[in-house]
Amino acid sequence: GIQDGRDLIESISITTLKSGKSLGLAEDTDGVVFDGTAREVCSVFPRSVNVHAALALAGVGFDRTTSRVVAKPGITENHHRIEVAGQGFSWAIEVSSRSLGGVTGAYTPLSAIGSIKRILSQGGISLV
Repeated sequence: GIQDGRDLIESISITTLKSGKSLGLAEDTDGVVFDGTAREVCSVFPRSVNVHAALALAGVGFDRTTSRVVAKPGITENHHRIEVAGQGFSWAIEVSSRSLGGVTGAYTPLSAIGSIKRILSQGGISLV
């Protein structure tokens, strides 16, 4: 939906809630650890914000996508709240996935496999 409506979208923001450990920070880190653009967050937490990058690519770009990362001690799931607003519409999606012990959530492998299947069913990737 984001890619289909990108010409009408005025803003996209994403807030991610993860443990400090999964962000490469101290386990007791608590609170907002980043607030800026998707381009900036990808430089600060390159292993932890694939959802931010995917939204930026599908939507309004890395400089117009707002990213926030919040650390919460003891959390065992990765949470994402995505907010989209545009010409005559707005919506929000909340997604959470159990952490696999590192930066990746349990849903990530399923999503990656689904993406590969869609690419292959459409004839693969053209390198031309």
